[in-house]
Amino acid sequence: MAKITTTVSTHSHAAQSVMARILSTENINIVVDNAAHTAAFDLKNRTLILPQWKDMGKSVYDMLIGHEISHALHTPAEGWRATCDKISGTTESSSKAWQTASLYLNIVEDARIERLIQIKFPGFRRDFIAAYADLNAKNFFGVKGMDLNTLTLADRITLYYKL
Repeated sequence: MAKITTTVSTHSHAAQSVMARILSTENINIVVDNAAHTAAFDLKNRTLILPQWKDMGKSVYDMLIGHEISHALHTPAEGWRATCDKISGTTESSSKAWQTASLYLNIVEDARIERLIQIKFPGFRRDFIAAYADLNAKNFFGVKGMDLNTLTLADRITLYYKL
């Protein structure tokens, strides 16, 4: 049986934007940016930025919305820098220690918010599973054929939670 993949068209962006606003429980700004390499949520300006990738399936689009909406709901706008300062033992954001602290904090935060959005809205579980399977099949993570044991700890943790 052939697997049917639904590709998100630009015509559905209005519906997806309404869904994102409803799920976030606020009137956030939604920007679809063809030049964006990934989705993002600007905590300060309350703006959801969505990429428009070629052949982006509906599950990937919905997963990106779910992930970023969970940042809107669960990631505090303040405290990131102070937490990185505390973990790294330095206030110098260009230092290797601070960058490492920021990397691991981001990995843990992403795993945390993805779990929380799937608890709050259980329907997202299917989207996350399908989206990450689709992205992995397209080698989005760049690990096809690699021995995963050779990856950095940060990459292995990320893949563990996503795949």
